[in-house]
Amino acid sequence: MRLFKLLKLKNQVFFEFIEENKTILFILHIFLLIGIALWIWVDSMEEFGQNFVSEILSVLITILIINQIIVIREEKRKLPHKFAVYDDIRMFVSTYMMFWQNAYQESVPEDDPDDIYQFFSDYGMGKIWSHLYLQAIPKSAIAISWYKLLTEFANDIKLKGDNILTRHAQYLSPQIYRTIHQITESQYLDVIRNMGKMKKYLKAKGIPVINVFESLAIIKPTDKDYSAIITLYQWCESMYKDLSSIDKTTTPVSRFIPRKNKPLPPTAQIPKEILEKETSEWNEYLRIQMEKGTL
Repeated sequence: MRLFKLLKLKNQVFFEFIEENKTILFILHIFLLIGIALWIWVDSMEEFGQNFVSEILSVLITILIINQIIVIREEKRKLPHKFAVYDDIRMFVSTYMMFWQNAYQESVPEDDPDDIYQFFSDYGMGKIWSHLYLQAIPKSAIAISWYKLLTEFANDIKLKGDNILTRHAQYLSPQIYRTIHQITESQYLDVIRNMGKMKKYLKAKGIPVINVFESLAIIKPTDKDYSAIITLYQWCESMYKDLSSIDKTTTPVSRFIPRKNKPLPPTAQIPKEILEKETSEWNEYLRIQMEKGTL
């Protein structure tokens, strides 16, 4: 049964072999048809045609069988690495998804979007930028602001993603490698990682700060950023189906479950009076600078 599951798991690799060697296989099939034609329709070449067909069939069968044996052995050797790669990417994706879903839950005064595709878009996750109060205390943390938690998250995602690319480079498909790289090098996460420097700079210059997320994280995720995490989520679901058929203890990726009927207002939504006060201070700063002619 285990061998059957392994063979089923590796069908894709087998068909990739067919695709990669389709030219030589096509030529062998042409020779096979020529041999059959000589065997059936040319009396003087009947014996030659029969022998020729036998040889070509032997070559084809040998190629396919030997390849399948090699594939099975290679996949058995790679199997522990596949589980390791899956677990690392699964935890990477779960951390990413759960963080932003918690941020949405605690800051946006709306129910979660209905599915992962709507959530990872400007319609969903993008709303966090205009609602999240950076000085608020996250429910998941003690004596740490969302401002610090966001910075730690962005650094953690960068570290985890780079570790996956370093440790598992030879076992990642080009698409998955590029997708993880897209996330680790995302411009919006780089801006979040540098919010501390931005805040210190503004403070040193005497420039007032509006403590809503978008005032310091001035770049939002792009469509490529949203697509990247969805691609990894789908990859995890596909790999889980394959690997769980071999090991029932395999852990699935965290499911996206929309959260509804949240208490309002959310605990980390910037209060209206604070937003108005800080916006007024910012506008007053701009007015003074314009009068001085420094803008």
